[in-house]
Amino acid sequence: MIKQQHYFFLFIPLLLLVVGALWLATLKAGWTFQTTKKQPTAQYSQLLQIMPNTPMLGNANAVHHIILFGDTNCIACNNQIQMLQPLIQTNPNNVSMIWESAPISFPESTVLATKYAYCANQQNIFWPFIHTIINNNAITAKALQSVVQNMKMDKDTLKKCLQSVQTTNFITRQQYIATSLSIQQVPTIFLDDTEIPTPTSTDAWKNLLGI
Repeated sequence: MIKQQHYFFLFIPLLLLVVGALWLATLKAGWTFQTTKKQPTAQYSQLLQIMPNTPMLGNANAVHHIILFGDTNCIACNNQIQMLQPLIQTNPNNVSMIWESAPISFPESTVLATKYAYCANQQNIFWPFIHTIINNNAITAKALQSVVQNMKMDKDTLKKCLQSVQTTNFITRQQYIATSLSIQQVPTIFLDDTEIPTPTSTDAWKNLLGI
């Protein structure tokens, strides 16, 4: 009996060593453990508050609020905009949508295009601008300048906007929001502060919104 207890106590440290080794191997492999999405908390609601100068469609006091986290080379994000625009235009008091930039795409950085899109919003042409640059994958400086030329944007106003600390702070704030909410893919969509699966059709949106 004494020998069995002795072997048992020897086995415990060995088991702990094996568990520890497996845990370290898991971390080195870069595995992640996903948690279940929860209902909105006070922190979520605070992060999802609409900031001044945020691109918006519809009425800020609408019944339902959609927040679309997207990137400037995200075709699926543009598809969502195309589905939602007609619904919002005909139901502006029932549903609104804001765009939150989440420049997470790779291998090419989209931060510059995100700044241009913000400045396009200052000239009240955000939605046609974002549609154009996504459709044409216009995320380089040269391609963006071509879009600016074609859309007849005010170049002096644009230059000041691109160099503005306010613009940099706004983009940084949006990146902070996306990181805080663990946005890992685009589009990511929140409806009334709750993350939802991405609807795949206009009818799916109508059912969700009750319109």
